[in-house]
Amino acid sequence: MLRFLLVLAVIAIGADALLNNGAYTQAAWRELSSIRIDAEGGKLTVDRQG
Repeated sequence: MLRFLLVLAVIAIGADALLNNGAYTQAAWRELSSIRIDAEGGKLTVDRQG
């Protein structure tokens, strides 16, 4: 099952790169990289920058 999901992820990223110049992948990466974890208490916060 995990292999199947990994294959789907690779296909989705490849299709995005070919069809949309990676726009969806870049947007998802920006969202994921904006999440910060507070060291005290492990609280998730979203850091929205400009």
